[in-house]
Formats: sequence, structure tokens, C-alpha cells
Amino acid sequence: MKRNWMDFNQDNELWAKSLKPSYSSGTFLSRVEVTVNSYNKGPLKIKIARIKEDKTGAATFVALGRLTTEEATELVSVLGEALGFIRIPEQRRLSSEG
Repeated sequence: MKRNWMDFNQDNELWAKSLKPSYSSGTFLSRVEVTVNSYNKGPLKIKIARIKEDKTGAATFVALGRLTTEEATELVSVLGEALGFIRIPEQRRLSSEG
């Protein structure tokens, strides 16, 4: 029996940035996405995901796997931005969102 431990309706994405897309094997578009999420109004956490899109544009999440030098360099920078967002006091962060 498959169990779903997470109610995705309670997962709030508060910040997101995608790295420049890259082609894998010349057929699939792939990008790394960094998001800051809060599940059920809990602590802020960083999620790193690789998203692949086929020729029709359908997206699937896949293992992050190996990174190119360019992806790794950009990822370090984007992680710094995500950490900066998390370190902003909550009141300032909420006022900047809306």
C-alpha cells in the first residue's frame, strides 16, 4: 500500500529561482530549480530539484544527479540568494511579498 505522508496543499512556496536551462542528450530540456518552502507554516527549508521537459513540454521531477560546471557555479550563487531570503526577518519578508 502506497502512503502519502505529505499534504501538498500545506506546502507553501515562498521564493523560487530556476537556473539556466540546459539540454540533455539533445532531446530533453532540463533545469535546476531552487525554492524556499514552508510546510504547514513550519520552518523555512530549501528544496533543490531537477525538472525535465520533453518535446511536448510535459515536466517531470527527476534526481538532481550530476551537475555541469556551469550549473554548479550558478547553484552556489542561487543557494546564497535563498539563504539570504530565509535570513530576512519574517515581518520584512512578508511585507516584500505582497
